[in-house]
Amino acid sequence: MKKRHLLGLFAALSVLLVLLAACGSNTTSSGSQQVQVTLTGTAMTSSMTTFTPGMAYHFVVTNNGQDAQVFSMVPMGMDMEHMSMNAIRSNALHMIDNIAPSMTATFDYTLASSMMQRNFEFSCIASGHSTGWMSLPFIISQ
Repeated sequence: MKKRHLLGLFAALSVLLVLLAACGSNTTSSGSQQVQVTLTGTAMTSSMTTFTPGMAYHFVVTNNGQDAQVFSMVPMGMDMEHMSMNAIRSNALHMIDNIAPSMTATFDYTLASSMMQRNFEFSCIASGHSTGWMSLPFIISQ
């Protein structure tokens, strides 16, 4: 009788551990939240667009387009089509200069509390072009 109860308890604990592991699948081993950003050349998507200040994020940026892409996280409202890449770089929270087609780039970033209630966007453009920036707004909120 005791063996049956112990086996039942063991089975229940095993199921619980599997469920807990599945729930945490979007967190990296370092404890940061993973964010998947996909670039296609004509569109950009992100698995998250609302972020918590002070939380560590691990960004995985994949270029599924035909051209190399420049990716950045910038304050919203910058007139990037009329700015030099150096000016964009100096205003960007983070920038990746070249993500080749079919390639992925990763980086870690923690958004500061001082950034709350300000508007930001992910942006990208085909490398070497000066027009046609794509953008995707994101917010930092409690």
